[in-house]
Amino acid sequence: MRKGWTLDNDTWRRAAAELTNLEYRSFRLEKSWQPHIPEAPGIYLMCVYPPTSIAHFKLRPWTDMLNVVYVGHSENLRRRFGEHVNGERPNVIIAKLVHGKVDFWFCELPLNRMREVEQLLIEILGPTANEINSFEAKIGKQRSVT
Repeated sequence: MRKGWTLDNDTWRRAAAELTNLEYRSFRLEKSWQPHIPEAPGIYLMCVYPPTSIAHFKLRPWTDMLNVVYVGHSENLRRRFGEHVNGERPNVIIAKLVHGKVDFWFCELPLNRMREVEQLLIEILGPTANEINSFEAKIGKQRSVT
């Protein structure tokens, strides 16, 4: 799976057309914010800033940079938020340890659009913690079958 933002202009155009009217909200990935997350289906993005535990990254422009490290979907955004807060996924634990703060951006969506929007966001953003649809294959020399 490619990591980082896509360089394909057509993909960005398609994303602009399909994602334009979505309304996102965000909360810090902390237990106290869980009641503010709706018990609704939707997609979510886990976002981080550079680690401020390293002095260099406490300066601008680093403090203004936000990176999407994971894109997911859930039939119940509040429940999934809680799973991430409680560290049930290894990549989230690592993100919290390295970056300290993790923001949970989400958008409510009907069930029939969740996977489509999730896949498009993964395609354009290339989040580093996503592993879905990821496989490697090698094609060897052609052999005759007898």
